[in-house]
Amino acid sequence: MQTLAILFLVSIPLVFILAWLLEYWHVCLMIYAGIVLLVVGAFFLLSVIIVATGHGSEVFEKTSITFNQIFLGGLVIIIIFGILALWKLLD
Repeated sequence: MQTLAILFLVSIPLVFILAWLLEYWHVCLMIYAGIVLLVVGAFFLLSVIIVATGHGSEVFEKTSITFNQIFLGGLVIIIIFGILALWKLLD
């Protein structure tokens, strides 16, 4: 789980470099933003369900991931892509 998260975070700058090199960089960023939002949304929904059912402590102890890490990571990614979207709209 942690390896997947690290690979996911490392892929963000690689996508920006690829998008910069491609002529259709905005399409590449929109597709990646959609994937990011799907992944973050899935983790956020899973976290809410686990916490709501009362089994959160056992699951989070095994994975060493906290609800706050998932929530803050999702917020950071949403803020980054929000800034990029505003920059694209104002450009």
